[in-house]
This record gives sequence, structure tokens and C-alpha cells, in this order.
Amino acid sequence: MTTHAMVGFTPPGHLDLVVEGFDEAVMGKEVEIEVVHMATVQDSRPVHGREVLWSTRLTLDSPDLMLPIDLPAHVAYAYHGVQVSLTLEVRVFVPHGGWFWSHKTLAEATVDLPQWSHAEGSDTGLMDPYDHYDLSRAFESLGPAARRRVIQWIGGYSGGLLLGLVGAVWSGWVAVVLGWLVLVVLGGYFVYRKVWQELSGYIDLQWGFVPPLGPDVVVPVHGLLDGRPRIDLVQPRLRIVACNLEKGQYKRGSGTDVRTVSFSEPVGATILFDQTVEHWPAGMALAERFPGEVDFGPAFERLAPPMQVGEEHGVGIRWEAQLIVPELVDLEVEGPEEVWMWPEHWSPS
Repeated sequence: MTTHAMVGFTPPGHLDLVVEGFDEAVMGKEVEIEVVHMATVQDSRPVHGREVLWSTRLTLDSPDLMLPIDLPAHVAYAYHGVQVSLTLEVRVFVPHGGWFWSHKTLAEATVDLPQWSHAEGSDTGLMDPYDHYDLSRAFESLGPAARRRVIQWIGGYSGGLLLGLVGAVWSGWVAVVLGWLVLVVLGGYFVYRKVWQELSGYIDLQWGFVPPLGPDVVVPVHGLLDGRPRIDLVQPRLRIVACNLEKGQYKRGSGTDVRTVSFSEPVGATILFDQTVEHWPAGMALAERFPGEVDFGPAFERLAPPMQVGEEHGVGIRWEAQLIVPELVDLEVEGPEEVWMWPEHWSPS
């Protein structure tokens, strides 16, 4: 006799499990039932995610089983994306009897949830736009103190590299050479971050009070952001964008150098605000230059609510303000994720 499992779903988290055709050999035995949230990574060497949301053990006394299940977690949809898919599965099995005995699976079923799909590809270009800047123009925009700091950092790093190289060549010791290579990498990263921080310091762009965000929320952009440029800005473009963020892991390397890599892939990006002005004078408040509004309705139509599978897998929300100024370093300021509020009984349209 073939064992067959069916699962009915009622939002927000109720399941009706029906299993038919248990074999007589398992009558009177203890079985375990699990409801598992699965994250499947699309990669040649994936690391999948798995989280047990509900489980129970019972003794079979009938070839058929009907069991209502109320999940403690809200799982409103199944997700199929560019690099990650999320599904809800039910598994019925006989637990193993010791270290050397595996589980015996009796029945499995995938819960038929409402489907949400992002299949159009990555949106890295919109969320992390290529920065077209002129290094000399960006340096000229700095104040005297900032220029001195940049020159000191670059000069100190260059001098340290030169002295380290001379010492490594003169000594010929492997340890000294390795130390010099560490100085190149770590010192270079530190100097890069410091210089970049100075080059983007022509304005202190900050989030103000961000109210809870829902599909009907429309807010003036100056009610969300605040900032005054330190220098005159020509044709600055202010943009607010939001996307889903697929999160997962995969393996890379070989032999003794196998490592687990975590990734975050932006998908479904949508522009919520986009305005360019001819001139933004130094010292002028953002509210005086950008009078537009931000409508969050399109984001709730295009994006799926956050859903996590364990610590490393799932779907999140990323949104940010971008200030794009010709010849200067672009500025990106991420907004808080916890302010996004989906309706209680949200379902994919």
C-alpha cells in the first residue's frame, strides 16, 4: 500500500494534514511529524537552509491520519527568486533507533502556499549604481582640513609600503614578506575607507523620523530625510529605492580551503522617489530644494514581506536614499527595515 499525504492551508498559519495508507508494519509504532521551512539556494555548490517550525510524536493506531496544525510562525507565501526559493514541507517518518540507524520516511508533502516570484534577475545596478566621479573634482570640493587628512593618510600609507618593501627585500625572511603583504591589504583598505568618507562628506544626509510604513503611506521627502550641503551642488539627483534582499550561502574553494560564503542579492527593486534639481546651494535645507512626496504603495505591490529561515537564509527588505551628483562621490544611506508593516492577512496578488 502506498502512503499518500495531503496538506490544506488556511492563512495565516493553519494546516490540515491528511495521510492515507500507512502500512500495517508501522501500526503501533511511534512516528514523528515535522513542518519544515526550507530555503533552497540556486548554485553549483549550495548550502540550503532548514528550520523546523513545528513537530510532534504520536503512536499510529490507524492506516489513516488526520491532524490539524497551528504554526507558531507566520508563513504567508512560498517564494521563488533568482538565487533563493522558500517552501513549506511536511514530513512523516519513523525516528531512528540509534546512532547507526537513519530515519525511515513514510510520507512527504509540500504545502500549497500562495506563490511569490522574482524571476527577472538581480537589481544590483539600481541598488548599487556605478559611481561616475572625477577624483580631482571631488578632492577640490574638500575643505582645507579634509584635504590635509587625505594627503596625510595617502602619504603615510605610501611611505609605510616603501619602508616595508625595503625591509622585506633586505631581510629576505618569509615572515617579513608576509607581514608586508598584510600591511598592503589591511592598510590599503583602511586608507580607502577613510579617503572615501572624506570625499562623501560634502553633505551630512540623514534619516529623520521614519513613521511605520504601509501600502497607503505617502510622506513628504523632507519628512524622511534631512541634510544641508557644505558646498554648492550642481544637478544633484535625490532618489529613494527599495528592494527585496535574497539571503543564503554557498561553498567555495577546494581541499583544505573550503569555505562557506554568505550572499545578499537585491531583486525586485523599485524607485519610490526620483528628482533632480539644477542647483542646491551650500547651507540650504533639503526641504527647500526637494518638495516632492514619497508614495510607498508601489513598494508593497512589488515587494514581498521579510521571511527568515534560520539565521542565514531568507528574504529581507533593503531601502536607501541615494544622492547622485555629477563628478562627486555618490552618497547612499540605508533606511531602517523594522518600519515596514505589511497588512496582517497579506497575500500575493
